[in-house]
This record gives sequence, structure tokens and C-alpha cells, in this order.
Amino acid sequence: TEEMFNRTFATETFTTQLSDGETVELVPNGRNIPVTFERREEYIQLVEQVRLKECERQIEAMRQGLVSVVPYYLLMLMTWKELEIKVCGKS
Repeated sequence: TEEMFNRTFATETFTTQLSDGETVELVPNGRNIPVTFERREEYIQLVEQVRLKECERQIEAMRQGLVSVVPYYLLMLMTWKELEIKVCGKS
């Protein structure tokens, strides 16, 4: 219910904490905008977008490093499991 939401999220603002502990604003001046029952879905979508994209730079760096060793066209021929076995071996 709206009442329960307001009690539970009374201090929540339009910010989120990233994996490295950094707090980011989801909208301009987000630290001063409370998450209300009416805007809860917007808040959820914004958090989801930020959290899913926070590692893009690191993933791209790993991808570039990998294709500098293994040509991209060969990577496309393997599943992730096959690649794991080739890189790490069987346990």
C-alpha cells in the first residue's frame, strides 16, 4: 500500500549507490528529490539503467584485451563454456 511504501522508503531520494560505493544522482538534484509512491516506477527504472551500465567500460576493456589475443571471429565460434575450458582448463 502507499502508506507502507511511504514508511519503508521515507528517506529514499533519487540517488543510488554503485558497486564501488559512489553515490550518484539519478536525475539532476536527485539527492534532494524524495522517492514518492507516485514516482516509484520511475525510480526503479532509473536505478536499473544506471546499475546495468555501470560496468560497461570495464567489460569493453576486457573484450578488447581478449580480442587482442584471440581473434573475434574465433570467439564467435565458441560458447562461453568452451572458451572457459580453453582459457582455464578443466577442473
